[in-house]
Amino acid sequence: MNIDARALSVVEYKAIKDATRRLVEENGGLDASAERTRISASQLQRCASNFHDNFLTVDVVMDLERSCGMAPVTERLARSHGYVLQRIPRAGETDSDWVEMLIAFVREGSDVEIGLAEATADGNVDEDEAAALINEVHQAQKVLARMESALTAIVMRGGDDG
Repeated sequence: MNIDARALSVVEYKAIKDATRRLVEENGGLDASAERTRISASQLQRCASNFHDNFLTVDVVMDLERSCGMAPVTERLARSHGYVLQRIPRAGETDSDWVEMLIAFVREGSDVEIGLAEATADGNVDEDEAAALINEVHQAQKVLARMESALTAIVMRGGDDG
């Protein structure tokens, strides 16, 4: 592999391989994953191995992520390009208990604010503090995604939530 000709760093490519291994594990291992897509277990193994230059093709990623209901490879690719992937619940997967959603939003937003205030008290955010804050931000994003889904359902129905 000519790393100089590649767009991402070796670390990023290894992170994609890690996400591939997680995807295979979430689908029940190599043999079970092979049953859910068009490539063999040995091809999947090469795509997950740090010792091979092979990577999963987009259609295989789609098959396996749809199968397990998680998107570790797509999420890793998004992060590699500076984006955050957030699943938006489909209409019907969420209710429209607006008071509960508002309470959850305020709670999660406050957790982010408190965590950031505590982390920056010494003028520096360390690795552990950053990891904890990332988790809090993700929780707040999930609440917002749920809210967006409920609002989208209203728009799609052309009316209120009643």
